[in-house]
Amino acid sequence: MYIATTYIGGVYTPGDPIPDDFSAEKLAWLIQAGAVRKAASAPSMPDFEPEATEEADAPQEVPEAEVNEIDEEEEAPEIDVMAGIVKGDEAAPVKKPRPAAKKTPKGGKTK
Repeated sequence: MYIATTYIGGVYTPGDPIPDDFSAEKLAWLIQAGAVRKAASAPSMPDFEPEATEEADAPQEVPEAEVNEIDEEEEAPEIDVMAGIVKGDEAAPVKKPRPAAKKTPKGGKTK
């Protein structure tokens, strides 16, 4: 199996596998041009089956002291939505007068 390393004909993008039924002439030309590379075979994995233990299968119990209980009858605290509202001039920012701009001669150079 081969993998595209560049865009090929607007159909294959880098990383796309080239199908096995691709013509041999075109494939040889793409290999020579460096547009495809041979795909590395996947490493073989040994058969591994984890051993089941009784401790892993048993559900974990949480001690009662760690369980957070919610009191559904407790009333929510009252929030005053108008507490942060300020009227008119009290909230207006104080503007500082801007210093007058220096006039420069027409040439742009200062003396």
